[in-house]
Amino acid sequence: MESKICNICNGTEIHSKYLKHGISIMECKRCELCFVYPIPSVEKQKKYYDEHYQNGRYKTYQNAHELRMKLNEKRFEEIRKYNPEGNHLDIGCATGIFLDVAHKNGLTVYGTELSKEAVTNAKKHHKNIFNGIVEQANYPSEFFELVTIYDLIEHVLDPDQTFREVNRIMKKNGLVVITTPDLKSWHAKILGRHFYQIDPFQHLFYFSPKSIRKIMEKNGFEIIEIKKNLKIFTLEEIFNMSATYYPLINKILSKIIHILPKKILKREKEFFFGEMFVVAKKNKNVEI
Repeated sequence: MESKICNICNGTEIHSKYLKHGISIMECKRCELCFVYPIPSVEKQKKYYDEHYQNGRYKTYQNAHELRMKLNEKRFEEIRKYNPEGNHLDIGCATGIFLDVAHKNGLTVYGTELSKEAVTNAKKHHKNIFNGIVEQANYPSEFFELVTIYDLIEHVLDPDQTFREVNRIMKKNGLVVITTPDLKSWHAKILGRHFYQIDPFQHLFYFSPKSIRKIMEKNGFEIIEIKKNLKIFTLEEIFNMSATYYPLINKILSKIIHILPKKILKREKEFFFGEMFVVAKKNKNVEI
């Protein structure tokens, strides 16, 4: 995106909403989409994810496999009522944990992922993993019954193009499931640019219920539901993550966390962190 034009509505009434780490985050007044300006290249993004799967914030993700498995089992249960079956694509599949769950439940699984290291790990269990973005994978048209996009659409270089490609490769009435930060959540409203999801190095686009609905309808999808997205965490993991997102709070907590019983620190619980869970289906009456 070389000019300040909205990725959804092509609006030009764009203003600066946040400045973080020296990077501008712009907002479209017409549809509420927020986006990093300027958008980085795909090569720069690949380098970022390769580096961060080896160290940094994704190390915590890799080391919490059991908890991530429970989270992804919960995710599958949330879509079970829609009777998912057939070919399934997980865009941004990371090391393939959700693919493990989907495969166990009878789906034929595929995944795309930018990080080479994550792809190597995913391929230990699943052969159909593409190292790159979905637009480069050349999947057949109308091939997938289910596409999941967990914690990913905020990362992509062009969400409009991504949803257009998802529409092409999905069967009629196919299901797409998304989780993404909600800039209209109370977390985002209270914390502003300090909301932990405002991370311009990796999160390039920021949605509200209004803007996610608009971009999906534009690309031939009908929203079925939008609700709060709950994640399974322990207090211990939240403390570890705060070292990355809120170092000052982590420093304060480090003085008291050692006095808490291990049983409390390791107790699993559902938390809301200002994200939304979106389910939509491909509208068979709309041609893109």
